[in-house]
Amino acid sequence: MTYFSDQIARIVGGVLLFQCFEKAIGTLSFDTRKIDFAKQTIFFALKTPKNDGHRYLQSAYDKGVRVFVVEYFDCEQHQQLGFDMGLVSVIKVKSCLMALHTLVRFHRAGFHIPVLGITGSNGKTIVKEWISQALDVDYEYITKNFKSHNSQIGVPLSVWQLNANSQIALFEAGI
Repeated sequence: MTYFSDQIARIVGGVLLFQCFEKAIGTLSFDTRKIDFAKQTIFFALKTPKNDGHRYLQSAYDKGVRVFVVEYFDCEQHQQLGFDMGLVSVIKVKSCLMALHTLVRFHRAGFHIPVLGITGSNGKTIVKEWISQALDVDYEYITKNFKSHNSQIGVPLSVWQLNANSQIALFEAGI
């Protein structure tokens, strides 16, 4: 599934500060070191106890990202840094993490397939992989977490991978 910036703003309850021409969004990012498909990427400026994704807006822009979810945005500062406001869509929200969760929850609701969840304090990844191997006999396309990405960011990025081919989903979540 693909989404557009105005649609995403409505889904997450954000305010669209700027809107460039409509471009389809299919990839989520919060780390500028891992941007592969910039033209279809939406960058979430996540704040953590150790860092603030707003510090990397320029880097994401320089790599070709044009759709951003932010908690604050200094238009003058970004114009001085080279942002062309006619080329970007900026969605302002109260919490980028909550916006990410809301968007992915909306995305998940579009798929009516079985979802298996694995939680616990130890052994989640190995159990997920064993179950995946067992299900591989009956299911051609299993959507699951990457490696052991089972955090508040890793799970949404994994759920976002659901697509028209997905027959069953297998997700681990840290507790």
